[in-house]
Amino acid sequence: MLATLKRETIENYCLTSMDYVAIRTIEIVIMAILLCAILVGLLNVKNGCLLTQIQESAPMILNSDPGMQVSQSLEDPLLLNSHCVTSKTAELKIIAWFDGSSQIPPDLPAPPLKDWSWSRKSLQAGQGRLATTFSGSGILNLEEEKNVYTWYTMLVSQIAAEGGRLYIDERIPEGLDDLAYLSRIQAVPVQWSLDGNLISIAAYQKNCAAGVQAGRDQVNVQILSRGEPGNSQTVLAMPALLEEF
Repeated sequence: MLATLKRETIENYCLTSMDYVAIRTIEIVIMAILLCAILVGLLNVKNGCLLTQIQESAPMILNSDPGMQVSQSLEDPLLLNSHCVTSKTAELKIIAWFDGSSQIPPDLPAPPLKDWSWSRKSLQAGQGRLATTFSGSGILNLEEEKNVYTWYTMLVSQIAAEGGRLYIDERIPEGLDDLAYLSRIQAVPVQWSLDGNLISIAAYQKNCAAGVQAGRDQVNVQILSRGEPGNSQTVLAMPALLEEF
């Protein structure tokens, strides 16, 4: 009788142990399935969030890509189209300078402005050399400014090939956040000065036309602003200012 009870107890124990192992195995499988489902769900949610972020940010990227803004600004880094001023027109002055060693052309093509004419002068340039200048001025608007800058970039290289130099300055009757403007066109300030209410910053922009040497620095953009109550003024010069401001 005792042997029979022990055998039944052992058999019941074995069955109980087997049932426990089976149950635990089933639980582990179920937990594994649930865990996989949770991970897949989280991954889908994560991907969905990323996709939503991309879709939501895509219009912003297309409309306000810094690289695109820079590209647009370099097509016309002049003042009116810089989005840094409110003026709709500006005064434009252009001077082409040829020293005595340059091949002086008989005439220069006019910028794309109405009623433009060149004034030609001869000046004593030192060491017995005679310099020749072509100068002109006019008023331009936003659309004309884009065409003028395109003209400038083409002519400046042609004049440089003949040993001359082309200077352009644009003037508006308002102040300017100089550093904000230079940041917009990605120009690096290299020299600056402050004299009373006049601030002058000379900078270099790698994609603008050839510059001039100013001491140890190469510059091709100069911005000057004068702030007075009711009489603020700004001039942008490329590569540097020749006339007084």
